This record gives sequence, structure tokens and C-alpha cells, in this order.
Amino acid sequence: MTLTFVDTSAHYALADAGDKDHSAAVDFLNAAADEGRAFLTSNFIIAETYGLILLRLGRSKAIDYVRLLRSG
Repeated sequence: MTLTFVDTSAHYALADAGDKDHSAAVDFLNAAADEGRAFLTSNFIIAETYGLILLRLGRSKAIDYVRLLRSG
């Protein structure tokens, strides 16, 4: 199994449909999942992503995104 580390910029691009890299991030995520890759991140990346989404998209979107991550 191949592990793919997901950093803040990738998380943000996935969370924000208006981000210039959103489509590419979604395409990559889908292709990697189809290949059977597992995704890895860290609690520090999740915290940073939460803060970035909170500032740019609002509290509700930030909470929803972290809940989505926690659901697996």
C-alpha cells in the first residue's frame, strides 16, 4: 500500500470549491483512492487547515471539514 501525505494546501484546496487548485485536488484524490492509496496527515496539519478554513471560509465550514476528516 502506498501512503500519500496530505498537507495543508491540499486540504484547503479540497475544502474550498473556489480555490484555483480545487478541481486538480479532487481529481488527484479520486485517482489516488482508485489506485488504493492510503492518505496520511498529522494533527498539526489538521490544526493549521482548521485555522485557514476558519479565517477564509468561516467557522461552520471549518468544523464541517474537520468532522469529515475524523469520520475517516
